[in-house]
Parts: sequence; C-alpha cells; structure tokens
Amino acid sequence: MSVEEPAASPGTHPQTAAMRRRSDAVKARTGRIMKNRELSFIKAVIGRFFEISGTRQAMLVAFNMFIGFFPLVILGLALVARRHPLLSIGERIVRMVGLHGEAADIVRHAFPATDRVLLGASLITVLSLLLSGLDVAGGVSEAFSRAWNVPARKGWTSPVRGMAWFALVMLQFSVIVVVTRSGGRSALLQHLVGIPLVLAAVYWFWLMTPRLLLNKPLHNRDLRAGALVGVGGTAVLGLFTQFVLPGWFDSYASGFGGVGVAFAVASFLYVVGIVWILIVVIGAVIWERNAPLDDVVEFTTAVTDEETDEQLVGDFVNDGEGSSSSSA
Repeated sequence: MSVEEPAASPGTHPQTAAMRRRSDAVKARTGRIMKNRELSFIKAVIGRFFEISGTRQAMLVAFNMFIGFFPLVILGLALVARRHPLLSIGERIVRMVGLHGEAADIVRHAFPATDRVLLGASLITVLSLLLSGLDVAGGVSEAFSRAWNVPARKGWTSPVRGMAWFALVMLQFSVIVVVTRSGGRSALLQHLVGIPLVLAAVYWFWLMTPRLLLNKPLHNRDLRAGALVGVGGTAVLGLFTQFVLPGWFDSYASGFGGVGVAFAVASFLYVVGIVWILIVVIGAVIWERNAPLDDVVEFTTAVTDEETDEQLVGDFVNDGEGSSSSSA
C-alpha cells in the first residue's frame, strides 16, 4: 500500500517568502525615505554625500580626468596653436587661467612645443586617452547610482553611454572656453551673447547627464532642479577659476617649479570632482524630497527587487534539488 506525500503548504512556498521579503523591503525603504524627509535640507545633503563616500568619488573622478581629460585638452590646444603659431600651448593656458609674472613664465615653459605634442599624438595615444574617459564616466555614474539608490548600468550600453557623456564633457568645456576666453574685441557683446549660451549649454549638459548615466528613466520635470543646480555649481567653478585659480597656480609654480603646474591642475580637478559629486547628491536629494512618495519608493527599490529576484531563482533551484532528493 503506497502512502501519498502531503502537499506542500502554500505559506512555505519560495514565492511566498520572496513576496514577504519584498514587502518588508518596501516598508523599510518607505520608512527611510520618510526619515530623510524629516531632516533639514543641509543635513540631508551632507549625510548623502558622506554616505556615498563623496570625497573618494571626487578623488577618483579627478584622477581619471587628470590622465584622460587634461591630455586631450593639451592636444586640442596644440591643434589650435598649429593654426596660430604665435600662441603656444603654454601661452594659451596662461591666458585661460589669467596668470602673470613668474607663474606665467613657468607655465609657458612647462609644456613642449606644439609640433612635439602633435608628433607624439599617435592614434593609439588618442584612443587610450578616449578610453580613459570611460573611467571618468564610470566614476560619475557610480556616484549617480549610489546617490539615487539604483543599481549601476550593465551590459554593452554602459560604455557607449559613457563615451557619449564624455563627448558632452569635451563639448561643454569647448563652449565655455571659446565663449568666455576668446578675447574678442567687444567684451559687452561677449557677455550679452556668450554668457546665456554658456548657461544654456551647461543646463542641457546636466539635464542629459542623468539620462545617460543613471540606470532608471526619468522625465525632464524630475531632472530640471538638478540641472539648475548644475548651472549654479558651474558658475561657482567659474568664479573659482577667475579669482582663486591664478593665485593657486602661482603658489604651486613658485614652490615646485614646472611640476607645480601638474600639482595645481590635479588640485583644481579635485575641486571640480567635489562640485560635480555635490551636484549629483543635491539633485538626488531634491527629487527624493519633492517627488510623490510612491514614485520615490518604486524608484529606489530597484536594488532590492533585483536582489529578491536573484534570491527567488535560487530558492526555486534549491527547492527543485530538494524535491529530487526526496523523490530519490
């Protein structure tokens, strides 16, 4: 006489356990969001900045920009200087930063002649520098993912979007330099036409950045506040470049000579990294505090859902193995 095995209780099924874990995760996320909304805005920004290790993120961005972005800037200046031989690479940097005296002389002699730079700029060199731009994009993308509490983008689209974003960085920098440092005859016309153009370019850049790097679709209305913060942060960097950076270069160049130029550039890029990470964090905090609670909870539980799905698959596999063992 055979004895039938009792049917498994529905309450012990892996799907039920997975749904319970997901429900608990949503409740925990909702409580965390409500708690963050009770904080003052400044405390929320500072807390999120250190929660994602903002200083470390900024350092990684600065390092990658130093080895990838800055050499491409030098190559670009060399191409421009080739058409205007009277202005060397060093001279153009002197004018861009606004240096004078001993610091200006040190910077002028810190860079090789234009022909030497272009001669060393082989296709492999340019490609390697462009690939290093992926590290810059990766650093900013990681900061976005951690600040917005979503999983990082994976697959072949990640490097493609990273390269597109890095191209936008180069384009934005070119627009800023051409408009604000062109040295045109009419300063009034330059400010009336150029400054709004720069602000529009920066706003568009920070509006497109989350779309390229963030692994979650968002509407323009969700990103406008962050884009305006990006405009404000870029304006702060502009004031820093105009009033602080010349003295910074002077101190480093006077104390360390030619190598001090590299120290000054690296330090400035670290400041850029700090400002960029703050822009990311402030944009995330503004959206999290003002968007409908249900939207925020649904958006920020992406990591939990992904982990739950993986656990669910594991439970099914283990359950199947257990059933096979019982049958045997």
